[in-house]
Amino acid sequence: ITIAHDRPIPLVRGWQIVAYYPREPVYCRTALAGVVDELILAKDGWGHFYLPAFDFDDIGDMRPGQGYQLKMEHDCELVYQMGDELALNAAAEPEHFTLPTRTAENMSILLLEARPFLEIAAVDAAGVTVGCGVTDPAGRAGLAVWGREPDGTFGLIPGETFTLVGWDGADETELQARWTLGAAVYGADDIAVGRVTGSITPDEYRLGEPFPNPFNARAVVRFDLPEACRVKLRMFDAGGRLMQVLADGKYPAGRHRKVLRAGAMPSGVYFCRLDTGSFTATSKVVLLR
Repeated sequence: ITIAHDRPIPLVRGWQIVAYYPREPVYCRTALAGVVDELILAKDGWGHFYLPAFDFDDIGDMRPGQGYQLKMEHDCELVYQMGDELALNAAAEPEHFTLPTRTAENMSILLLEARPFLEIAAVDAAGVTVGCGVTDPAGRAGLAVWGREPDGTFGLIPGETFTLVGWDGADETELQARWTLGAAVYGADDIAVGRVTGSITPDEYRLGEPFPNPFNARAVVRFDLPEACRVKLRMFDAGGRLMQVLADGKYPAGRHRKVLRAGAMPSGVYFCRLDTGSFTATSKVVLLR
């Protein structure tokens, strides 16, 4: 059965899922122009979203055969608008952070003034990435932060907090944000908007335990610097042989993260050593193939 693209769809206040009727892609801003004054948020199954109040979208084109979630301010009627305009760019996929597993629920995060960070991730208390996105040329990054399913082990539960981590092309740094709407607390279908205000400055030096530990292919090593200093972060095997140099240079104050990649190293016990000149610490990590 063919459904005309201009068949009206009744919408109610709050959330609903709607089918996309047109038989060709149309830019989301064009397709939803008829209800934009009542539209709070639209999002697709991958967590990309359109937030009209902040003039942001990373959905790009709406596509045939897809369903979309719409949150409306009031009851209204949707008639898809047609046009020749397509999104100039599809939503960019992160190159550094790994996209997390999609679950049944997510919340939408918009970060403003996110430069110089190229990508931003949301991580849980254990350091697991639960959402990530790419910063656009205007310095904005949209993230879907994923919730935990009832029988699952991945994702956040309602009320659980998360931490923002920025990647500038070389290093990962934990970030602070000033929230205009919402906060860094998970809630299914919630919306949070904030401005990145800089990195978190810890009170003392610290080398965190690598996560996960044991690890198989990659682990994250976090170190805290209360002031700018020269840093050496190296990995040694149990016999004291140098295996990797994770950091060697001047770093600003902040909570930094480096990715430890197993490469061709054999299974065994290894040690990460942090040296700043005034502070030294070592943590043990186990590689299991």
